[in-house]
Amino acid sequence: MPSWKKSLMTTAFLDSTVAYLNEPCQVVIDNNKIVVSYPDENEVVLYKGKSQGKGHFQLVCPERNGKASLHMFDGGFFLDGYWVLMGTGGY
Repeated sequence: MPSWKKSLMTTAFLDSTVAYLNEPCQVVIDNNKIVVSYPDENEVVLYKGKSQGKGHFQLVCPERNGKASLHMFDGGFFLDGYWVLMGTGGY
């Protein structure tokens, strides 16, 4: 089960909110499942999902009304995608 416990993420917003650069996150991919987690104030935000084809994932974060899609090249170490969380979106 590949796990990246010391990953970094950049979060850009579709509105005028300033992007977050190099924020800590964790990624676990197990067969066709993926979990992405990151700290937010005093909580941990969890997105969980399933593969929709090799390197393509759909995720949800029901606790915060969140949805996301992530994509990676075969053998790659980078994920990119689009997200919506509590009515705000970005990539």
